[in-house]
Amino acid sequence: MENRKRQFLISLMLMCFFTALYAQVDREELGRGQSQIEFENFTGTPTQINTRNQIRGIGYDLGQAIRNGSLRSGTNNRYFVIHSVTDPEGNRLDADIFGLGPGVGVDHIRNLRLIIQGYLEAAYAYSAQDASLLAQYITIYNAVFRGNWNFFTNTYKTAVMQHLTRERVGLSTRYSEWPGRSLIVIPLGNSRAGSSSAIDTSELSDPKVIDELMKEDNGVDRRNEMADLKDREADEAYEDARRIREEIEAEEARLAAEREALEREREALERERDSLTAQEIGNREAEIAQGEQALMDRESALDQQREVAQQAEDFGDQRRAEAEEDRRNIAGESSDLNNNVADAEAEEDRRNIAGESSDLNNNVADSVENQTGAGVADSQTDSQVASVDDDNMEGGFIVDESGVGLGIVGLVLTGNSPMGSIVRVNPSTGEILQRSRVNINVRTAIFINNRIVALAGLNNEMHLAEFDINTLEITRQSDDIISNDSLLWFRGNNLYAIVSSNGVLYLARFDTSLSRMAQSEIPIHNFSGLTFLGDNSILAQRNNGQMLVLDPITLTQ
Repeated sequence: MENRKRQFLISLMLMCFFTALYAQVDREELGRGQSQIEFENFTGTPTQINTRNQIRGIGYDLGQAIRNGSLRSGTNNRYFVIHSVTDPEGNRLDADIFGLGPGVGVDHIRNLRLIIQGYLEAAYAYSAQDASLLAQYITIYNAVFRGNWNFFTNTYKTAVMQHLTRERVGLSTRYSEWPGRSLIVIPLGNSRAGSSSAIDTSELSDPKVIDELMKEDNGVDRRNEMADLKDREADEAYEDARRIREEIEAEEARLAAEREALEREREALERERDSLTAQEIGNREAEIAQGEQALMDRESALDQQREVAQQAEDFGDQRRAEAEEDRRNIAGESSDLNNNVADAEAEEDRRNIAGESSDLNNNVADSVENQTGAGVADSQTDSQVASVDDDNMEGGFIVDESGVGLGIVGLVLTGNSPMGSIVRVNPSTGEILQRSRVNINVRTAIFINNRIVALAGLNNEMHLAEFDINTLEITRQSDDIISNDSLLWFRGNNLYAIVSSNGVLYLARFDTSLSRMAQSEIPIHNFSGLTFLGDNSILAQRNNGQMLVLDPITLTQ
C-alpha cells in the first residue's frame, strides 16, 4: 500500500511538473491560434476500412505530380495540393497548400498524417520516418494557427496568400470540420527533392507547436527526432558550402590560367602591331576585350557563389544551434523532472512519518471505542473507502465520481485458444461486470497508462488496436493486417508485431499512436520471437529458419 501511495504521489508530481512546463512556453501571442489542441477523431465503427498503404497512397499520388513539375495536383472536391514557389519577398516563405475538399472521407488525425506523410515522401523524397515526423508537426502547426489571418499574412508570400481564405486556413481540431473547410499550409525551405531542408523545420518548431506536441504520447521522442533532422540539415548545408567552395577554387584556377593566356595574347599583339593591318589589329583587340569581359562576368558569378556558400554555412550554423538548443531544453526539462520526483519522494517520506504518528493515535482511539462498543461501523466504512481510493491510485481499480469501485480490469479467455476479451470484474465475487465487444489475443495485451493495446480481431482480420480502460471500447486501430500467430512486443515507445502484406509476413515497428514507422524488407517466420540486444539491435528469425539481426528503428540489416 505504501508503494501505491508513493507511485501515486510521484505521478501527481509529474503531472504538475508538465503542467508548469507548458505554462513556461512563450505566451506573448495567445491569440495567434487555437488555445488548446486536442484532435477530435471519429470513434464509431467504420463503414469502410482502407489499408495503410491505400491511405498513404492518396498523398503519394499528389506528391508525384508535384515532383514531376506540376504546380497543382488533385481535385477541388477531394484532396488537392497547390505548390507556390515565387521570387524572394523579404523573409516571407513559400508553401505547399494541402487542401481537403468537401468530398474527403478522412476522419482521424492518424490517417490525415499518413496522407501528408505519403505526400512528403513522393514530392520531396523524405524517408518514411522523416515524413511521419514532419506530418505530425505540420498538423499541429496548422491547428495552432487555425484561422489566424495576420499570422499567415506576416509569414507567407503574397502568392501563397492568394490561395488561402480566412475561413479555411489551417486545420480544425474537429474531424467533422475538415471536409471543405481546411487548407493545410506546409512551409517550404529550399523545396528541393532529396534535401533534408525541403520543408522549413524552423518554422514548424514554433514554441506553441512544441507546447502542444508535448501533450501527445511521443512528444519527447519527436522533439529528439526533429533535433536529429536539423543536425542532418546542418550537415547537408555544410557539405553544400564545401562543394561550392571547391568549385570556386577550381574556377579561380581556371580564371588565373585564362588571364595569363589573355595577357600573353595582349603582349603578342604589341610585338606584332607594326606588321598587322588596322583591321587585323582591331579584330584582335576586340577578341581580347571580349575575353576580358568574359573573365569579369565569371568573376562576378564567383562572387555570387561565394555568397551562396556563406548562406549555406550560415544556414548550417542556424540549424546546428537550433538542434543543440532543442536538446538542451529537453535535457533541462528532464533534470527538472528528476528534481520534482526527488522532492515528491522526500515529501512522501515526511508524510509517511506524520501519517504513522497519526495512525498510532487513531489506533489508540479505536481501541478505546471498541472497548466501549462504539464507533466500530464507522471505522470499517472509512477503511473500505480508503482501500478503494488506494487501488484507484494504482490504476487497475476503476471508481465512479462518488468513489464507488466499479471493478478490476483484466483479461479472460473464451475458449481453447489465445482469443478472449477485456473484462471488468467484481473483485469480491469474481463476477464479470463488463466485457469488450471486440475479441483480442490476450497474450498480446499491454497496459499503457489508461490504455490497453492488443491485437484485436476486426472484420475477420487481426489489427493492432487501442482500448480505453474505462469504456473498454476501441479508440484507435492500425490499418495493417497483423499475422494471426504474431505476438506484440513493447520496447521504449515502440511496438513491434508481425504484419501480413500480400500474404508475406514482415516485422513492423509502430509508435504508440499505432502508426507504422518501419517495416523489414526480409520476410519473417510466422512464429518468430524477438530478442532485444540492448538498444542497438533485434534478433529475429527469417521465414527460411535462419536468424536475422535488425536495426530496432529502421528494421534493416
